[in-house]
Amino acid sequence: KVKKNRKKCTAQKNNDLQSILANICSEEQIEEISKLIAESNTKEELHNSLAKVYKKQATDFYKLLRPRYLRLKGLQESENTCTADEDKTMTTQKAEKVVYHDVLSVKLDELLDGKCNKDELALIREAVIDATTKQQLYIRMVKEFKKEKGCDIYNKIKPEYVSLHKLASEIIK
Repeated sequence: KVKKNRKKCTAQKNNDLQSILANICSEEQIEEISKLIAESNTKEELHNSLAKVYKKQATDFYKLLRPRYLRLKGLQESENTCTADEDKTMTTQKAEKVVYHDVLSVKLDELLDGKCNKDELALIREAVIDATTKQQLYIRMVKEFKKEKGCDIYNKIKPEYVSLHKLASEIIK
């Protein structure tokens, strides 16, 4: 049973990595990056490991992984601690998180009038989850989408920031 639970956790982590890196990595690279995440203790260690293996591509990979590092690392840690009893709790928590995750995604998509693609929505969703202030959200939007588009996105979601952040905080719990 524990082995089966670890496979579920590993599959979830691999699905997350796949969705982040699918457009720029091969399956083998995604597996290698998964191992590098597991072996790293900090974002800096991950970046250094990526640089050793992937040289010039390392920075591109790291830019995509950095905002999601803690979540990916959390999945890795849960893989290492999955037990039969924990699995039931984790399954319940994941189900709750998925519901909030979907509600947050739907709300963001509505606010942005469906003008962002799936990958852009994922970046925005992560920014809303990570940002603890409107200013942090603004900075993240400008970094991710450049000034004009980042400001446009921020201005559309700013009026709903408090409710979005409340939804985001439910995802983290």
